[in-house]
Amino acid sequence: MKTGKALSGVFAGLATGSVLGVIFAPQKGSASRKKISQKGEELAAALDKRIDEKFEELTGMIAGKMKAKPENGSTFNAKSAKVEILE
Repeated sequence: MKTGKALSGVFAGLATGSVLGVIFAPQKGSASRKKISQKGEELAAALDKRIDEKFEELTGMIAGKMKAKPENGSTFNAKSAKVEILE
């Protein structure tokens, strides 16, 4: 899981550097707030993409481990599988 920690550190560093750079730049407050908002949206989009990639990787791993056919002869399809959370 070293890659995950390194990636988290990179994202945290990027976010901190972006915010500090915008705050200390000589601009109006409204322009700074707009830039901070845009950077936050960019960071959220990048994180969302990374989460989607990891989810696809995980479902692929699960599908690979579930190669056995059930009794009815159907096969497991990770893309169309439905997940139900039981509490």
